[in-house]
Amino acid sequence: MTTILPRSRQNKLWRMRAARGEVFRVDPTRARNHIHHLLGLGLTNQMIADAAGCSREGLVAIRDNRNRQLDADLERRILAVTFRSHPAQKLALAIGMVRRVQALNAIGWPVFEIAAHAGLNESHLYVALRRNYVTRATWVAIDNTYRQLSGTPGPSPIARRRALNANWPPPIEWELHDIDDPTATPDWKAPRRTPTATTRAVLAGVTTHCRHGHRFTTDNPGYRADGVRHCKTCSANATRRYRQRKAAH
Repeated sequence: MTTILPRSRQNKLWRMRAARGEVFRVDPTRARNHIHHLLGLGLTNQMIADAAGCSREGLVAIRDNRNRQLDADLERRILAVTFRSHPAQKLALAIGMVRRVQALNAIGWPVFEIAAHAGLNESHLYVALRRNYVTRATWVAIDNTYRQLSGTPGPSPIARRRALNANWPPPIEWELHDIDDPTATPDWKAPRRTPTATTRAVLAGVTTHCRHGHRFTTDNPGYRADGVRHCKTCSANATRRYRQRKAAH
């Protein structure tokens, strides 16, 4: 029995593919343009190389137009790379993870609850939310958590209110957009509450006292994030009562 050496087998396959008219070498222009497009979205050379299955040095050579021709299979792999996280990448763009956390905030899921469901440390997640890149493991954990929680309202009205004030779109607003696409911008505006008659009177300066009889002066009123005035004396009294109850227990 004759043993076919690996090199001989490769040559035979090459001749068979050539006989079928397959193209082996192509112009690198398309691949180079795609690399520059991905770099413009925020991906690094190493991230693109990992997803395409090539070395960083080889990718940089294509990027800098140092190749007169390019392997057709490598071109196909480069063109298949997108802004989405790839299993071969060690890092991922953080923007998709940040948007997922913000969307869950918008339906009432606070960060500490999201971290618990994802199996992440809360402080680690807070740090990751301020980064441009996150590890693949963190991205996958938040993605899985988003899939689990995005259809269920969360328990925190505070997280929901803060997200609305920050104008963060909820999960439903991302259904028609790719949440990982850095260029995606949902056409959404956070709804604002309709002021009550009392609130309108306070804003207009008609009301001079709070409901407990404390007078509004230049030093007394405070203002919430939505611009509504509130009584600092009432707030201080409520804080004092809370601390007294807590000390009693």
